[in-house]
Amino acid sequence: VSVNALAEEFQVSLLTVRRDLQYLEDHKLLERFYGGARKIVGPLGESGQNIKNIRKEKIAKYAAGLLEDGDTIFINTSSTALAMVKYITSKNITIITNNGNIINEKTPLQATVILLGGELRYKKGAMVGDFTMNNLMKVTVKKSFMGCGGLCPETGMTTELLNEVNLNQMMFER
Repeated sequence: VSVNALAEEFQVSLLTVRRDLQYLEDHKLLERFYGGARKIVGPLGESGQNIKNIRKEKIAKYAAGLLEDGDTIFINTSSTALAMVKYITSKNITIITNNGNIINEKTPLQATVILLGGELRYKKGAMVGDFTMNNLMKVTVKKSFMGCGGLCPETGMTTELLNEVNLNQMMFER
């Protein structure tokens, strides 16, 4: 794509386009050439999925930075919430989760992981059901890190998986 075409399409100055293209190149999302830019062919830049993954990692790193030594936290089945585990630097963190995929994550040595148990939904690695709910009712935490399908003023947190709705709600409340 050319700088001129982008400036015309978005009705911004050439300088604005060049600055934005520089930012995208710095983050390895495209490659600039004289007068324009092209997508990078390879692991980065092939699709919007890569941009989503970069955002997910930034969110995860930021979330891990919110932890303080000694915190006890909930992490639900969100892949973004789970991604924060590798960025934890705080000491003596206790992670309580229904996310079975945490077993595959590199957790900090100073962290304790408590799996809530229950029925394992293999496709997502989620632990759900009455057993999970009963265990969840016995604990409280200082912070919760959760992903969801959406937030609605009337109904609250939503998800496309019915058997996770009540668990997410309880994590939020506890």
